[in-house]
Amino acid sequence: MSEGLTETRPPLTVRPAVLDDAGAIARVHVRSWQAGYAGLLAGDQLQGPSEAQRDAMWREVLGDGGGLIVSVAEHGDAIVGFCAVAAPGRDLDAARDVAEIGALYVDPSAWRTGAGRALMAAALAPLRAGPWREVTLWVMSGNERAHRFYGQFGFTADGAQRSDRAGTEVRLRASLEP
Repeated sequence: MSEGLTETRPPLTVRPAVLDDAGAIARVHVRSWQAGYAGLLAGDQLQGPSEAQRDAMWREVLGDGGGLIVSVAEHGDAIVGFCAVAAPGRDLDAARDVAEIGALYVDPSAWRTGAGRALMAAALAPLRAGPWREVTLWVMSGNERAHRFYGQFGFTADGAQRSDRAGTEVRLRASLEP
């Protein structure tokens, strides 16, 4: 590469996911899970569901709606991230005017390219325009990168925690009011 030239990526776009995106979403999900949770999860848990298992799950979600609104981020024709929103939120204690970011994953090759910020902005805009007062999401307790990222959007811990064999998650909450 010549001096002064830098690698350029195609423009980033965010759009609603369609059924044909399931395979690419599954690939991003597995790759980002393994990279993002390295050091936080044990080896067998870090492997998580396979790409084929994730593909089947996302085909089901995208095929019948699954109660989720899913968007993808693309650089050119390559899906590099996705975000799934549940509105209303799925927590048993969620008020009717609280939505939830159920998943936000970006392929490690696209970390720090603006894909995560673009997905979050695209998820929050319609929630702010609708009847939603707050939005929640769950984060692994030791995932400092995620805590910093979500903090940029006003998310703070609300005191709720849940644990399973993978570890403890904390719930973050942000206001959607102006």
